[in-house]
Amino acid sequence: MACIEKYYDEQGGLQERPCDDQPIPASPVMPIAREDAPSFLTKVKNFAVASAKHVAAGMPMASDEEILRRHDICQGCEFFKDNSCQKCGCPVSRTKKYISKLSWADQECPVGKWGKETQPAS
Repeated sequence: MACIEKYYDEQGGLQERPCDDQPIPASPVMPIAREDAPSFLTKVKNFAVASAKHVAAGMPMASDEEILRRHDICQGCEFFKDNSCQKCGCPVSRTKKYISKLSWADQECPVGKWGKETQPAS
């Protein structure tokens, strides 16, 4: 069975070619997204929805203890890979950042492993 390589061309179209018959093009090729990870557009949509809910809730931040607790749960989860959640696509970070759902007190795990913090940090 011949090896078939899949890649995205410069216009974003998915292409196939035999692995050993054609040289790799000189232009950079975009890697194929893993089947188990959300697409880029899904990640953007999920983050936009979470951000809107966070702003509507008054932007409550989780306590440092809650961030660490959530992070520990995520690290043990079957959907944790490459420092991100493979269900929603969000980055998983222990630091208190405004781009991490772990630090937003009003957010929940997409598979229900952790919920909203009832006593957010001041």
